[in-house]
Amino acid sequence: MINQNIAGNATLYNLLPTVAARTTTATGTGVDISACKGSIAFILDSAIGSAGDTLDVVIQDSDTLGSGYGAVTGGAFTQITSAANSQQKISLNADSLKKYVRAVGTIAGNGSESFAFSVNALGWTA
Repeated sequence: MINQNIAGNATLYNLLPTVAARTTTATGTGVDISACKGSIAFILDSAIGSAGDTLDVVIQDSDTLGSGYGAVTGGAFTQITSAANSQQKISLNADSLKKYVRAVGTIAGNGSESFAFSVNALGWTA
């Protein structure tokens, strides 16, 4: 059995904080993940949306903070519909990502779109 101090050796990155319901596309600020080793868990937590709405969330990366972001292969969460809450996790290898990552949540629907959601990441930094 391996004894690892998860709390002491992991870093939590807040990519899109939970807020009151969002009604437009939300783009997070890039965070520096260069200290991470191995897999990073990206976690999406969403409440039920307005009827007929959808939410698509992707992870993007860049070598430069604030510009040049592009979609990460394997970095798309399953689309969320207005029908139910959703908690999802995807795992990406830190070595295959650029220095900065961010989350982008695109909301679409019937004109009165609304979703409350957050995206966080947990990376091993020891």
